[in-house]
Amino acid sequence: LGSSRAVQPRPSRRHCLPLPSTASQGAMGASVSTYIRGAAIDFAKVKSPKDFLHFILCGLGIELSKIFGHSATVWEFMFKHCNLGAKMQDGSQVARYLEIKEVLAQVLPRGAAVLDVGCGTCVQLRAWRELGFKSFEGIDISKSAIEEARAEFSDLPDARFAATDIGSYDAQGRTFDAVVATEVLYLVSDPLADVKKLRSLTKPGGHLVISMSDTSYSERVWALLAQELPAPVVRKPITCPRGNCWTVAAIKVD
Repeated sequence: LGSSRAVQPRPSRRHCLPLPSTASQGAMGASVSTYIRGAAIDFAKVKSPKDFLHFILCGLGIELSKIFGHSATVWEFMFKHCNLGAKMQDGSQVARYLEIKEVLAQVLPRGAAVLDVGCGTCVQLRAWRELGFKSFEGIDISKSAIEEARAEFSDLPDARFAATDIGSYDAQGRTFDAVVATEVLYLVSDPLADVKKLRSLTKPGGHLVISMSDTSYSERVWALLAQELPAPVVRKPITCPRGNCWTVAAIKVD
């Protein structure tokens, strides 16, 4: 110049999430509308029976992860057999990565060390590498996704990738100027436990950069995170004409 996802689902933890309040009902309605719109846009990309099968299987895998917590087996299957990596490269995803890049540019020092949690195949690094990181690390529970990331970014000597989940990740004493979690925290079994781990990996004065699609699940996770973390120094909605709506926030860690 990382996901990541819990191996064993723990539904009891997921059921511990607070039920939405009356005040959040409007947001929930909006999230349903966003979900339907996103599904319709993804379905429009289906060009063959194989694409349709991938659409169904990936949709089921992601939604079950939101309910029960995500499984390494499920995500490995989606990346290896259902072409989930292609979804990470469509126009709506690229637009989101560019918006997150702008947020990172606002909060990162020069020569930053960055950890990307639930990085998938790490196509976002194509844009983010322009920020001039000193080092970059990506983790994900899909071995296939990590292998693809390693192959693509083998030219970056200060980039490393590991197939692991958040709880099992061993930073070997390293801390980071920014820890990025994109589309991760509403898919894990215990978001509070995972965000505490991510916070411990962030340097004092560094930032957690969190992005989630606008759904009822993410609304509940944002509410939980507000109990554990300071108010974001940056919080912005992202609306892409070719895809879903997201919220991205940068939270300074003392």
